[in-house]
Amino acid sequence: MKKLVNRILSPAIMLGIGLALGFVAAVFGLWDWIEPLTGVTTMALATATWWQTRRAQDAVYSDNGDGSWVVALQVGRPISEAVKKQFNQLDVLVDVGQVIGTHTLSLPEHYEMLCRAVYQAVAAGQGKNVHLVLSGPVALSCLIGQMVGLFHFQITVYQYAPSTGGYEPMPRPTRAWLDHRE
Repeated sequence: MKKLVNRILSPAIMLGIGLALGFVAAVFGLWDWIEPLTGVTTMALATATWWQTRRAQDAVYSDNGDGSWVVALQVGRPISEAVKKQFNQLDVLVDVGQVIGTHTLSLPEHYEMLCRAVYQAVAAGQGKNVHLVLSGPVALSCLIGQMVGLFHFQITVYQYAPSTGGYEPMPRPTRAWLDHRE
C-alpha cells in the first residue's frame, strides 16, 4: 500500500495529473471549480506531510532501556523467539524466506538480497548499540561483515553457544588486529 501511495504521489505522475486537469479546465471553462479544489487538496497534503513528519520525529523504537537495536538474521532454523527471550526485544528479523522467497541460497543474487536486507536493518538502528545475531552460512556472515565495515556502526555480533543454549557476543575488532608490520 505504501509503495502504491509513493508511486501515485511521484512527481512525474503528479505533473501529468496537473497538466491533464489544467487542459480539461481550460477546454471546458472549469477554472472556478478547479482552483478551490486545488487549494483544499494542497492544504490537505501539507497537513498530512506535517503530521507524518511529526509522528516520525516522535517515534519511539522498542528497546530494553539501554538504547539498543537488535537485528537477527534467520537462515535455516528459527531463532526469533530465542532472540526475544535473551534480549527482551527484536527490532528487525531478516528471514531468508521473506527476503528471497525460498529457503535455499542458490544464486549470487540471494546473497546480495540478504546482505542488503541486513545492512538496511542495521542502518535503521544507526546511532544505537546494534546487537546483530547471525544464524546462517559463514560466507553470508563474511559478506555482511564486509558491507557493515570495521567502524561504521556500534555493533556487537552474536553467535549461538550450544554450551549455554544462548547467544554469546563476539569481541569487537580493533585496528590493532590489523597490525601486519611485524
